[in-house]
Amino acid sequence: MDVKRMVQVICLVSLALAAVACEAAPTPTPGPEAEVVARVQQVKLHRLGEDAKVLPIGQPEAVRAGDEITIGDEGVGILTFANFLRVEAYSKARLRLEEVPEPDGPRTVRLHLVSGTIFQELPGQVDQPANVTMETDWATIRAVSKACLISVNDNEVTLVVVLGGEAEVEAQEQKVVVQAGQATWVEPQQAPHPPLAVDLGASVEWVITPSPTPTHTPTATPTPTHTPTSTPTPTSTPRPADVRLISELQISESRPILGEIVKATFKVHNFGKQTFQAKRFGVKGRGPDNSIQDFFMIPDFSLDPGAEYIYLYNRNFSKPGEHWFTPHYQSQDGSEWLDITWSDDRVSYAYITVDGPPVVGGITVTPSTIYQQADFRVRVTAGDDFGVQSIRWWSDGTGDSSLNTGDEPGCGGITWCELERTLAWNGNKGRFTIYAQARDTAGQLSSVASTTITVLPGDRFSLLIGGGPFDDQSVQVALGLAINWATLQQDIGKVVLVDFASGETLAGPTEPAYDPDLARRLLGQTDYGRFDTVLLYDSGYDVAAELAEAVVRYLSAVNISAELRGVSPVNARSNFADMIAADESGLLIERR
Repeated sequence: MDVKRMVQVICLVSLALAAVACEAAPTPTPGPEAEVVARVQQVKLHRLGEDAKVLPIGQPEAVRAGDEITIGDEGVGILTFANFLRVEAYSKARLRLEEVPEPDGPRTVRLHLVSGTIFQELPGQVDQPANVTMETDWATIRAVSKACLISVNDNEVTLVVVLGGEAEVEAQEQKVVVQAGQATWVEPQQAPHPPLAVDLGASVEWVITPSPTPTHTPTATPTPTHTPTSTPTPTSTPRPADVRLISELQISESRPILGEIVKATFKVHNFGKQTFQAKRFGVKGRGPDNSIQDFFMIPDFSLDPGAEYIYLYNRNFSKPGEHWFTPHYQSQDGSEWLDITWSDDRVSYAYITVDGPPVVGGITVTPSTIYQQADFRVRVTAGDDFGVQSIRWWSDGTGDSSLNTGDEPGCGGITWCELERTLAWNGNKGRFTIYAQARDTAGQLSSVASTTITVLPGDRFSLLIGGGPFDDQSVQVALGLAINWATLQQDIGKVVLVDFASGETLAGPTEPAYDPDLARRLLGQTDYGRFDTVLLYDSGYDVAAELAEAVVRYLSAVNISAELRGVSPVNARSNFADMIAADESGLLIERR
């Protein structure tokens, strides 16, 4: 493609339209949300499910995610996002808003340029950083600062020209960093081309030059103190095209975390008499298990005699552990891979250790089944090669804010940390999940580990019986079989059956076993196969009412009909005694 011509056309059109836009009206004062204003006619706003709206010149219109802006042949539209981002869209541009910042939310903007040209400017990041991403069908551009031009032509080629600061351009899982005064382009289904320098002088006819130079020098990596497991064989025979290192390979971070962008750079000089050509040119990398971890390999690379070139590309890593790198290239015919060395054949190596997140070794809760208000103990272990900063445990839906919030005690950066806490369960009954997560000294979080705890009701009750049929020992045994005490304990609280006259405990949550059929048969062998009775309970206590209703259901299943009567706890025993003295039978629920 004719990149020079493409840059010239973009620059001429953009500068001309920008001049018209600036003369039309002053820059608006951005509001707290995104808005668009037409500076020249033919700017349309498309909202989902609505007809396109032609924007009057100079009248701001709020925009949101999902909206689309289209610019006519002579239009210019200005998008502003609070006070941190300005985007000018020119003739025939089509721009879709994928993500816009919420009021008081993070400054995150994601736009999609379908066609046409835009000018993007970050005037300044006032009190918090901005995360700005411009996407096209074949590329993703992340602006770091200042300004850049982005254009998509009729052949779907994306061109990025950086006027100030730098931008990261990604396509086909390959990334390049474009500095101020450089340009790159991305063809459909292709990786980004290596950045080329452009002349940002007074002339609008910008010219691409073949020797890109970064505007800053990455931090030097200390000289390695060890040798990689497998030392590549250096190139020792000079060639007519003799490219040699004139600066060490440098990696910007010696201990990056997973996903962190790091930069690799080195500088070479062609000391030979012929143009150097390579099928691939870049940085060879190897990671754990000898996995391939190369930086970007520039395709079809060439360097004229006497010329110098600064390699500068970045990437991130998904494998934790030791990595090593060296400048490397593939011969033009593709037959061999060779190291790029110093003039004395020394190889330049760089080493990094990628720091993975911590790992939670285990989480236990002792005991795993407790009563409400009882104590339990949480134990969590976690490890990290570079140090565990803290371990957090928590639950949710417990009804106790302290349990839901949990705790995050510090570990002080040791490589293996153990947390133990003894706590009282003041939350709801039921089955709950206890979670744990570790944080390392780099701020990375482990995956979430979990275990469960079963919390039984902490309430305790006596079910007292007396009078009439309940004085019969066989009826007492049948009543013990008729009620599922274990289920009551799990759902409501611990309940025991007590004879009112003697105070003797007749049945509890473990014995006798629940057997309503046997209970009916035993009652049938007495004079009380079917009878009516009364059940007194504390009407002011919801749990007592819940227990009373459950007992009534159990009695009904063995042909005993109980009438519920709510009473005051103060008068319950005297009322019950009076009822028995009057030759009535009954049951009384008391809290213990």
